[in-house]
Amino acid sequence: NIVINKRLTLQGAGSGADDSSNTIITSSKSGTPVIEIKASGLVISDLRVDGSGTDSDGIRISSGGSYITLDNVASVNNSRNGVEARWDGTAVDIEFLSCTFSGNTLSGFKQCDPDDDDVGSSVAKISGLTITDTEMDGNGNGMYLSAPITGLQISDGSFDDNDGVGIWAQELDRFDDADKLPNEFSGFTANRNNRGIILHTYGPFSITGVSASNN
Repeated sequence: NIVINKRLTLQGAGSGADDSSNTIITSSKSGTPVIEIKASGLVISDLRVDGSGTDSDGIRISSGGSYITLDNVASVNNSRNGVEARWDGTAVDIEFLSCTFSGNTLSGFKQCDPDDDDVGSSVAKISGLTITDTEMDGNGNGMYLSAPITGLQISDGSFDDNDGVGIWAQELDRFDDADKLPNEFSGFTANRNNRGIILHTYGPFSITGVSASNN
């Protein structure tokens, strides 16, 4: 398994399922994330994380996790989450661009809080999360945000066919007024889930051109 503890760019050959032309990372140790990020200021692009049988997350962002970009990254078939945010405090400026976090037992992307098992008192707050043209389909939940978040920008992509909810945001904009950022949702689908989109919001947001049907 891989632990990243310094600022870097990690670029593969592609995020597809064919290992002859793509970069596929699998786990060598059960119970730990395939990739754990313990640094800020990094870019991961063009690779696939397949966590089949690992009993853990595909990618876990810990230790603050600011200024992180995942670009054309797939994290699939994990026994827990495709990507998990687990730290104590506020991280800023995280981006998921043209990614696939699908087929995971728990969530495509999960933001942890103290109600989760094994995280202690940690609350992973986020100020600035941009999600563009990303798929979080066929998971337990698509995206499950259970801690404070502001500056949530979602455009295009899909949160479809999840057993639970497509998008859940428990504490959207639960920041001091001076620290709140715009929350804007456009152009994506949240279809054929048990529940489509659930927002518990503490501030304004905009939503345009979004489909949430057959939930």
